[in-house]
Amino acid sequence: MGLSFGSARKVGVSVKVASLDFSTFGVELHSCTTEWRQRQMVQTLHGFTARRSFISFIVHHSHGAFTENVRPGRQGWSLDAYGGRVIKLRASLYADDAAVFLNPLKHEVQVVATILHMFGQASGLHINLSKCAVYPIHCDNVNMEEVMEGFPCPVKDFPCSYLGLPLHTRQLRRVDIQPIIDKVANRLPVWRGSFLNKVARLKLVNKVLSSIPVYFLMVFNPKKWAVQKIDKIRRAFLWNGSSEARGSQCLVAWDKIKRPKLRGGMGILDLEKFSRALRLRWLWYRWEDPDRPWVGSEVPCSEVDKQLFRCSTVVTLGDGRTALFWESAWSDGVAPRDFAPHLYKLAWRKGLTVREEVEYQTWTRGLWRMSTADEMAEFVLLWEKVQEVFFSDEPDRIIWKWTKNGLYSSKSAYEIQFVGSYCTFNRLRTLESKG
Repeated sequence: MGLSFGSARKVGVSVKVASLDFSTFGVELHSCTTEWRQRQMVQTLHGFTARRSFISFIVHHSHGAFTENVRPGRQGWSLDAYGGRVIKLRASLYADDAAVFLNPLKHEVQVVATILHMFGQASGLHINLSKCAVYPIHCDNVNMEEVMEGFPCPVKDFPCSYLGLPLHTRQLRRVDIQPIIDKVANRLPVWRGSFLNKVARLKLVNKVLSSIPVYFLMVFNPKKWAVQKIDKIRRAFLWNGSSEARGSQCLVAWDKIKRPKLRGGMGILDLEKFSRALRLRWLWYRWEDPDRPWVGSEVPCSEVDKQLFRCSTVVTLGDGRTALFWESAWSDGVAPRDFAPHLYKLAWRKGLTVREEVEYQTWTRGLWRMSTADEMAEFVLLWEKVQEVFFSDEPDRIIWKWTKNGLYSSKSAYEIQFVGSYCTFNRLRTLESKG
């Protein structure tokens, strides 16, 4: 799924993004241990551009020192609030990169330039302007030269790449995704696949070709055309040792090949299903770690992703302040939207928590439009479920069904999508065949 900023276009948000780089002078750079910081950057861009104007500086830095100095508002520096609201993330840090978000105002740019200059004097890490760039978003009415007067660096247009991920103000285009496909295809000439047997080629497909797009799949829902192109390369290399293969050379249907070995396949990753399993991590961390900066923004999950998440989790109500009334599986492991789908279509304000809906009886809003027997039957069932709700002082808990410890894992999320598959061919004989 491409990163979309459609709502930003509607409200006329003015945004500026800058990329900076520090040159090191005998100072060791420290790595940031936050595993998901790069995804936080993507979601930060998504969330901010949908609401307020900002500037993002992407900086190579020494993590410890810059983290403290990059909060000018809290340290007494004069930075304006984003449209009158408090943003809990003004910097995104990962390894030696940092993104600092600002309003597109001249004095704010000057304040940050002063901070970076002071940081360079204190640490020895100075800004290399030749590696800096500014990416404006909807800044048609902003004088960029005047705003960036205190920080002269090139002004560029989207798309750009940050931490290996393509970012755009609209849906990603084919030309933005094509480099990933080219990276997969460029591995083939070096291997001379025609001199390898099928077992060796299968190993290369699983360990190398299938792993190249994984980083991209963590954030974006892959387009079908991109998956088909990558699958074409993987299939041709497996059966023919090259980038092209005729239909007669493919001994088994590709859908059967992509099943896990325990389900009768060859264990080649199904990229669509694996991407869905990875994206469920967003929904899980929204529950388990609500302090993450991107929480509150729209996560890159489709309706199918959310449905799989509801089927894979059981929510135990505590204080009812976290579980969503319609979306969370708090009623015997089933979400109300799943056992009362007709009522869900009629309901208003579907994003409220269980506590909010039950305490104020707002879950019935919109249901006065019921007109069929099915809707009435669902209403009676849901009414009985609501009467059984009791709150405590404990927080709501969520359990992942498919692991023994009740915690999410991408492996279990991937394998559960193959339930019902069965073996229809002899894998070993197929790999040993010369056809």
